[in-house]
Amino acid sequence: MVASKTQSKLFVKFMKGCEKRMGRLVKQDLGISLEMLNASVAIYEMELAEESVSQERKRFIIVCAASFIMLWVWALRRGEIFMVEASDFVK
Repeated sequence: MVASKTQSKLFVKFMKGCEKRMGRLVKQDLGISLEMLNASVAIYEMELAEESVSQERKRFIIVCAASFIMLWVWALRRGEIFMVEASDFVK
């Protein structure tokens, strides 16, 4: 008899059923691709080009785009992103 609750016959069958339905491939904490980053920046650039966009919205778009780019590059160099308070990051 197995003492661990996670190795019971019922739990093992449950896990096999989950793997059968959902698959075994798990991709956690994957960064976005360069193509995705470029597409996101292109969307930002299109919105910035519109004359009807307010200055406050333009500033927000620029901060977001710069954040994505800097964090993406940082993740390439370090394999992780830096953690910082949002207000400190804006400063």
